[in-house]
Amino acid sequence: MSGGSFDYLYSQEPDQLITGGFDDELERMAEWLSDHNAEDAAKETLGILYSINHIRTRLQVRLSRMTTIWRTVEWIESADMSVEQFHAALAEYRKEIEPQ
Repeated sequence: MSGGSFDYLYSQEPDQLITGGFDDELERMAEWLSDHNAEDAAKETLGILYSINHIRTRLQVRLSRMTTIWRTVEWIESADMSVEQFHAALAEYRKEIEPQ
């Protein structure tokens, strides 16, 4: 069989690496590289994995803060909520992001 042992990791776009579940392949690639005297490339591969995990974590935090705001805007635009409800949601959001 030719290729595919690492799920064609080399051909993935950044968004595919972030959302496509390639963590195992990245770990296995880093292990293979390390086992074949390419520790520098293994470290960079792990660095990519760590960056992806950091991005996921930061996005989750930010998305959790924005959910209510975005839902309120959607519902205002479809005439299911009032602008006053948006202002209340915005005030809660701002309390959450203010430095302590």
